[in-house]
Amino acid sequence: SITDLADNLFIIWRNKRRERALQKLEASQILTEKEQEYLKEPASILCLEKQRNGEGWEGKISLYLDKQAHQFLAEENTSPYNYIANMPNSDYD
Repeated sequence: SITDLADNLFIIWRNKRRERALQKLEASQILTEKEQEYLKEPASILCLEKQRNGEGWEGKISLYLDKQAHQFLAEENTSPYNYIANMPNSDYD
């Protein structure tokens, strides 16, 4: 009944099998075909499972973590945003 009280319900799913494959790759170990497929998957998924007000959107967004900036990005090879300089890191560097 607690979830019935919430207006919005978000779930963040972390792709642990992709993380293990990345760790194996960083350790210069050989990946199986299945592990190579895991690398093509998103690092995390943000799911909006419930939106109470109006005709709100419900769905999923794939996210990729930039470890250096500690930011989730919509695409794996994009630059994180530098909030201090108020511009993307690629423009700041």
